[in-house]
Amino acid sequence: MTDAAIAVVDDMPAHDLTAETAVLATVLDVDGAYDTVAGFLRADHFYLGAHRDIWTGVATLRAGGRKVDPVTVGYWLKESGKLIHLPQMHRIVSEVPVVANLADHARIVFECWQLRELGKRASAIAAFCRSRSSTNVREVLDRASRSVAEVAEMGVFSGKGAHVGEAVADAMKAIFAAADSGHRTAGLPTGLSRLDTLTNGMKAPQLWVLAARPGVGKTSLAVNNIAINVATPVEVSTLDANGYESKEWKDGAAVLVFSLEMSREALATRMICSVAEVDAHKVEQGVVAPGDFDRLTNAGAWIKGLDIWLEDEKGLTVFDIKSRARWHAAEYARKGKRLGLVVVDYLQKVNAPFVKGRNREQEVAEISRELTKLAADLGVPVLALSQFSRAVEQRGGDPRLSDLRDSGAIEQDADVIILLHRDKDAPGWGKAIVAKNRSGPTGVAWLKWMPAQTMYANPSPGEPLPGSEEE
Repeated sequence: MTDAAIAVVDDMPAHDLTAETAVLATVLDVDGAYDTVAGFLRADHFYLGAHRDIWTGVATLRAGGRKVDPVTVGYWLKESGKLIHLPQMHRIVSEVPVVANLADHARIVFECWQLRELGKRASAIAAFCRSRSSTNVREVLDRASRSVAEVAEMGVFSGKGAHVGEAVADAMKAIFAAADSGHRTAGLPTGLSRLDTLTNGMKAPQLWVLAARPGVGKTSLAVNNIAINVATPVEVSTLDANGYESKEWKDGAAVLVFSLEMSREALATRMICSVAEVDAHKVEQGVVAPGDFDRLTNAGAWIKGLDIWLEDEKGLTVFDIKSRARWHAAEYARKGKRLGLVVVDYLQKVNAPFVKGRNREQEVAEISRELTKLAADLGVPVLALSQFSRAVEQRGGDPRLSDLRDSGAIEQDADVIILLHRDKDAPGWGKAIVAKNRSGPTGVAWLKWMPAQTMYANPSPGEPLPGSEEE
């Protein structure tokens, strides 16, 4: 929206009466015009009270299946005790031309309302700050962030739907791309073959949840395995028109990691040790064998070349995470790149805006919903780590979806849920149970646990798997 589209006289709120009258004139004159903008434009989006009432009349008539024209709307105004607005309606019909680009004019009306709503909320925030009714700065920031975010997410201007023909075209592109890939993973690969076979990779805009008890290695799996693998360049083969094969290296995807528990230095140390295949525990104790220095140095140099960004500030709210993720996505776009994956470690460490009387399960449910929105807004998969409740330890055996701590809406919102478990009867192994997969099968992926390198690995070809379960 250009500055010219907004009328500001002294301290009057943003509005554009030309756009408002153009919308009303077109809706009153052109049959079916109302239906093209009714999906997002409401009566309260208009600045003038007369225009709000006229729009309400139009909307009421259409809701009842009746025809909209100056006569029927005029009768509705009379019957509703709003006859005072009849002259304004007649002036609009007689003096304002019908516009072909109705949606553009409706957008101006809607965006002016957004600016007015932002102004009102900003005033409320300022008044709250002046009143000093709360000395908790984080609470005030949460309230402000949430209030502004609500305006941004309210009534998105253009519908996100599409005719089935467009959806079919997109689906066919995906089908042909999958066929051309030679059975490669459709989404971002985790690097763990059985897991990729079950899930077909991390696809946008999915929300993945990786849950485990403390000490099982969920951060290791998320960062040392998945994040590094996603960011690693891959060699791809292409065939030219003559059938000759050529190979080239393709950059890995950019990864944004929110670590709400470990520092970025601790994360980086573990990443270096996993790549160098050096015992991380000994390195943290300062015990490094002479031959390991070169391996650690080379691993560090290689990891520095990966596009992984670590955010380790503690106490972030879900709105902080969304705001920072949007900023990073915009920065990548400005550089001609694209954010590929967001990792949040972990859900129970994310703060929710303070709401009196709300329990933690309700807060986690809101966090889960907001991360689902983030995945959709940015068009990237989001991997959120979560803890189990103590029930899984007390009960024994494999974890279940019901063991998710503060589960609330997590089970409902997530597209893929992986329950990570290490059984004492299978030392050296981890069990990634795909307990939910909205677009594919569930099942078990056995993974080799490498404690010194704090990472998981694929079993060797033909290696017997623990128990009676087969890969």
